[in-house]
Parts: sequence; structure tokens; C-alpha cells
Amino acid sequence: MEETNSLKYIAVILLFLFYGLLHYQEEKKDSLSSLPVTSGSEALRNLNDSDFIPAKAKLTEYQISASLDVNKKILHGAETIWWRNNSSYPTSELYFHLYPNAFSNSKTEFLKGRGLPQKSYAHVILNEVNVNKTRANLSYVLPRNGNRFDSTVVKITLNTSLAKGDSIQIDFLFDVVIPKAVSRFGYDANERFFFFAQWFPKLGVYENGKWICEPYYSFTEFYSDFAHYKLDINIPKEFTFLSSGDVVRKSLDRTNATYTVMRKNIHDFAWVAAKEVTTFTDTLTTAQKKKVAVHYMLQPTNEDSKERIFTAVKNAFIYCDRNIGSFPYSSFAVVDAPVKAGTIGAMEYPALFTFSKEYFSPEFTKDVEELLIHEFAHQYFYSLLANNETAEAWLDEGFATYLSQKILIKKYEQRFASFKLFGYLPVTGMEFLSIERIPIIYTLTQIPKPFESDLLAEYYPYAAMGSLSDTSYQLLNRKVYQSVSYAKGALFLLTLENFLGEKKLLFILRQYVEQYRYKHPTAEDFFSVVRKYGRKNIDWLIEGFYKNSYVCDYKLLSLSALPDQHSVEVVVVRDGEAVVPTEVALYTEKDTLRINWSGKEKIKKFIFETNNIPIAAEVDPLRNNLFDLNFANNSYVLATQYSGATYLSVRWFFWIQNLLMIFGGLA
Repeated sequence: MEETNSLKYIAVILLFLFYGLLHYQEEKKDSLSSLPVTSGSEALRNLNDSDFIPAKAKLTEYQISASLDVNKKILHGAETIWWRNNSSYPTSELYFHLYPNAFSNSKTEFLKGRGLPQKSYAHVILNEVNVNKTRANLSYVLPRNGNRFDSTVVKITLNTSLAKGDSIQIDFLFDVVIPKAVSRFGYDANERFFFFAQWFPKLGVYENGKWICEPYYSFTEFYSDFAHYKLDINIPKEFTFLSSGDVVRKSLDRTNATYTVMRKNIHDFAWVAAKEVTTFTDTLTTAQKKKVAVHYMLQPTNEDSKERIFTAVKNAFIYCDRNIGSFPYSSFAVVDAPVKAGTIGAMEYPALFTFSKEYFSPEFTKDVEELLIHEFAHQYFYSLLANNETAEAWLDEGFATYLSQKILIKKYEQRFASFKLFGYLPVTGMEFLSIERIPIIYTLTQIPKPFESDLLAEYYPYAAMGSLSDTSYQLLNRKVYQSVSYAKGALFLLTLENFLGEKKLLFILRQYVEQYRYKHPTAEDFFSVVRKYGRKNIDWLIEGFYKNSYVCDYKLLSLSALPDQHSVEVVVVRDGEAVVPTEVALYTEKDTLRINWSGKEKIKKFIFETNNIPIAAEVDPLRNNLFDLNFANNSYVLATQYSGATYLSVRWFFWIQNLLMIFGGLA
């Protein structure tokens, strides 16, 4: 019996020792996988990696350790930046964006007096700032208008000047108070979705001897330099993680997961932590046979749209990779933002973009497809070609809108309109307009919708209120900004395509992307490529719609047979300041005669020699000039064909004037 008891004691002791060893190993693993954020210098030492060589690489390097507290709605962060002055100009200052401070009070440049719910206020707390491991002081930089309530830009004044090639190390220990999302970052109403964009202290862009570091404006977006990023992000392990980087390491403890992610040569970094979502990964192949992983995060309510979403992304990927340029990343993420998550949906970041699917969005509208394609196109015109979005937003928004229209037309035969009332409900019939007291009634559940109609609807009301060369953040308001940057920018490219040819413009875009890949191109850079390869005079387009906010309306004033019975006179009027080369066509009972016209004269008479009976005439018959404010008056039909003219006029009036009213008014 004593021997049996002794064996029992030994077994218990062995089990205890075994359990203790396991517990020790688990604690050891926990301590390694959870990077500290309470001590800035210790956290930053843990971030060093052989893949990064601080202060020796040509590009700026960011190494960040972040820990998300979903209960307290706080992000703890430790960040090291290695910056090298690659310009020819010395500097004794460093400028940084603190974008979360845009939500610190209602009088910032972003909010401009708009109040926020209490939970939607946010700010950055800077606990410690060091330059070359020595404590540094920050000072806030007021916007140009002197708004003392805005603290989204800060600067450090250095004790020495950094010449070309000099490097410096900046360390931040910071906390971010996370808002309930009203804009582009924060958490959703159910607290299951946390999205981080413009969340960390980020350097401005130093170019031509000046720091470009604009405040967080109310409608324009951002401008940053290319850099290498390495982050360790600690989140509750029940949350799913996606980011702008590739996951190179993942570790778990009892409650949290830590992801080590990296991405080189990008100019921003976004990430998301969400639970109760559906995730899957697809693989796409470039024209050069390179595999690209696509990580999807979908809301459970949108699982049935999985194929629709995947197809739109695939269509955009294939078109851009084949026509615009080689896709730049080894992977990217597509994130479905909850409807109740501010405006997190429909935003682009390097190697990650978001979308949001409305409750009522039938497939025939192609609205979700258009959004996904637009945001994907930003992986080229924004992520790869990083123009200054605060100054020249059309170089990314206009180009992405142009590409989305191109891809929709190529991949989808037709789209239809379905109008909504009070948010969700489709309207089955409504009188929007009448012509000479005759009401036009539409069945609004499924109406064929011209692909360019949304652009025209956005452009027409604000045609003369801003030029593409205007500084974007100085435009009057958000509607004017969208009209100029999105609609006018896309119409500029579509009109350019009409005059150069589709094949030629796509070739130009490919050359533009190749030449300015990983750079900060300007409008003049783009025009130089157009002039080099287009080999046509486009000064009229640049003068009228880039440098100036000119408008134009070419219309047929009269059509008449001359007394000699062998000639027909056509009179065309140019309303507005813009001059557009165009064509005038005469339709007879047997043929069509055409005359090219510079478009300069305010009133121009054209004489066509013909022995055939004239039927109608038309200016710009191919509708090459998409800036024309009224296509309905471009044609003129003789009285004998009046019924036909009435039909054509009403038809044009339908798709231009009414659709513009509906789309512009109810959007």
C-alpha cells in the first residue's frame, strides 16, 4: 500500500512539474508575442528587423507598434521614423500630420462648425517625442486662414540643418482616442468593426525646399511620400485583421493576436480589425504571370453578393493590368464597411480599398460594380502615382472615374437606374418634368441609363464654378469639388479620347504610369506625355477646361436650301467661351456630307454643295465634345421631317435633361 501511495505522490509531482513547465512556456510565448507599448524606446528596439536598414535606405521608413483596446476605444502606439533628405535643399524643420485631431473639436478645418456626437470626437495624445533619441518639442502649425482650433499639423524645429543625404530618427509614443466613425476612421455603431486610416503621426512631403503638409480639409484628401512600412499590431484574437501590408508573422496568446505586417514603397498605411465578418482569399494573375493575392472581408449581409463583388474586382484588375500597367503589389485587400460606419466605405489606400453596399442595390444598377472598379483604379492613380490630392485631386479622382466608366462599358452591356425614396424604397412611378404641359411619366424600377449620365449630371450645374487647375481644397464646397475633380476630370479624359482615339489614349496612360511610377506627377507631367505621344494639338482642351472654367454649347440655328437648288446653308452658333474643334454634318436623302470646323466663330455659315434633298444637319454628330451643355440643340431637321425631329429632340431631352435632374437631385 505504501509503495502504491508513493507512486501516486511521484505521479502528482511529475504532473505538477509538467504543468508548471507548460505554463512557463506559455508565459514566455505571451511575452514575446505581445509587443510593449508602455515604453517607447523598448517597443521601438523590438521592432528592428533585418529587412529594414534604418537611416541607410533611400526611402523614409516607418516602424510602428500598436495595440488596440476595443473596450476603452484607445489605440496605444510607438513609432520610429527614419527620414532622409533626398532633395537638394537643406531643412531645419520637420512637419507632421496629426489627422485624428480633425475630430478634436467642432471648429477644425475639417468640421468647420459641424457638431459631432460625443463618441465621435477623437484626438492624438503625444506622450513622448524624441529626435535622434533626445527629447524634442513640437509646435502646432496653423492653417493659412489662421484657424487656432485646428491642430492637424505640427512641426519640430531642429538644432541643426539637414543637407542632401542626411538622415534623422524621430520617435513617437502616442495614444489615439478612437471615434465612433462619422468619417474615414473609427468604429461602427455595433462596435464590431474598427478601421484605421490617417491614424499615426505622418511626415509631410519635402519638395523644392518647402514642406507640403496641409491640414485635414473637409472634402479633399491627402498627400504623402513613399516609404517602407513595418508594423506590429496587437488586437483581440476574436477579431479578423486586414491591412495595406503582407502578414509576415502572427503570434497568439490567451486573449490577443499580434500581426507583423510589411509593405515597401507605399505612401500610406491602413488596417481594419473586425469580427463577425466573412473572409476569403482569391488569386489573380497579371499579364506577366505574377500571382496577386486578393483578401476579401465581407459583412454577413453581403455574402450573397460575393460573386458580384469578386467579378467586378477581377474585371478591374484585368483591364488595368493589361491596359494601364503592371499591378504594383503582391497582394491587396478589399474591405466591406458596415453601412453604419461613417464614410469608411468607398475609400482608397495603398494595397487596400473599401466599399459599402447599400441595403437596396440591385445588380442591374451596377452601382456596387462602379464603386469597386473606381476604388480599384485608385491603386494606379493615387497609390502608384501619388499626386498631391489637396491641390490636384482630378489627377486621381478624374482618372479613376474615367477608368471606371471605361471598364463598365467594356464589361457590362447595360446599366439601369433604380431610384430610391427616403433611403431604401424604390419608386415605381413619378412625374419629374413635363414638356409643354404634357407630363413625362417613368417607371423607375429599371430604366436604361447611359454610362456617362452621372458625370454629366454632376458637371452641368457647376460647369463654370471651377477649373481643373484650381487648387482643390480652395474650391467652393464639396459639390463643386466633386463636379470638378470627378466629373470634369473624367469628361476631360473621355473628350481627349474622342479626339485622339481610345487606343492612343490608353497607350499614353500606360507611358504616363511607367514614367511616373512611385513619383508625384503633376498635371503638366501628364500633358507632357500627351503631347509627346498624342501628336495632336490639345491646347484648346487645356485652355478651355483645365486652365479655365469655360463652358460651351454648340447649336444648329438654321438649315435651308438656297435658291440655286444646288446648295444648302447650315448656320451654327457657339455659345460660351470654350472653343472646340468639331464637325458639321448634312444628311440628305442619299448621303451624308461633312465639314471639319475649328469651332472658333461665334456664328458660322456652312455651304454644302449637293443635288440631293436635304433632310437634317448636325453639329458634332459623334458627340465627341462631352463638355457641350445641351446636346438637344445640336441637330436641326427640315419642317417636312418635323415629327422625326420632335421624336429625336424628346429622346435627347429624356436622357440628358431629365436624367440629369433625377440623378443630380436625388443622388
